[in-house]
Amino acid sequence: MDSKPLDLETMSILVPKARAGDDFARNEVCKQIQEYLERMAEKKLDAKLRRRVNPADIVQQTMTRMINAFEGFRGASSAEFYGWLNRILENEINSTRRDSQRDKRDVRRESELADKSGIAAMHSPTDPNLTPGSEAIRAEKLIQFHRVLENLPPDYAQVIRLRSLEEQSFKEVSESMGKSYDAVSKLWYRAIVRFQEELEKLDDSMS
Repeated sequence: MDSKPLDLETMSILVPKARAGDDFARNEVCKQIQEYLERMAEKKLDAKLRRRVNPADIVQQTMTRMINAFEGFRGASSAEFYGWLNRILENEINSTRRDSQRDKRDVRRESELADKSGIAAMHSPTDPNLTPGSEAIRAEKLIQFHRVLENLPPDYAQVIRLRSLEEQSFKEVSESMGKSYDAVSKLWYRAIVRFQEELEKLDDSMS
């Protein structure tokens, strides 16, 4: 059985203060439970998920959620506190697992859409073996790419720039744009569909 560094006596002093908003008490609680959370995160994370995420990040996020939820804790014993803490940890792990699975689905869908729209080809690394004619075609496609971007709604252009040009993850794009993960994912999909439509219009006008 895992030892719990935050004993009943210490908890009876620190947790009520932390619940009342005392920053010093909250920091002390975090210091005393960090090692415990690290052991529990290592135990609860499966090997596949551990390869994709750092257990230390799970611990930090769990402590952040704990601090934000302190006012809602109504327990009075050490067992209740650790039961509450472990539920927060498990929720964070489950949320991370869902995000990981969603990332894989989004990457597959993104790859298919990017190939279909032509974005992947336009922004693939330059092939040193390209002929002058092929390089000229690629340069023309890049011009078309930026011309289409300029004609897209601002949020469509932004999500494509962040994701396709700067290669940010969807999580990073959501933070950059101040939108939820789901909102950004749906926005990106709509932006790519619109990009493809505009590119086809441009190709028709030039043919």
